[in-house]
Amino acid sequence: MVTVLTVFTMVTVLTVLTMFTMVTVLTMFNMVTVFTMFTMVTVLTIFTMVAVFTIFTMVTVFTIFTMVTVLTMFTMVTVLTMFNMVTVLTMFNMVTHGNRV
Repeated sequence: MVTVLTVFTMVTVLTVLTMFTMVTVLTMFNMVTVFTMFTMVTVLTIFTMVAVFTIFTMVTVFTIFTMVTVLTMFTMVTVLTMFNMVTVLTMFNMVTHGNRV
């Protein structure tokens, strides 16, 4: 009777210990899963931030390039206008003073 009780107690203790171990392992697994998901979200956030920053940099560079292009065109138009003014002035002088000896 005592032996049967002892065996029953040991089996019960082993069962409880096994269940406790399973719960512990499951909890650890859940923690690892949650941590992995958190890491993935963090990496995704960093990746998104890098992508946004890259797009922002590209837009900035494009804006600067456009401004330089517009400035260059404006400079060319200004130079061309000045050249035209000099040409017209020269022609006017030639017409005005061309008959003089």
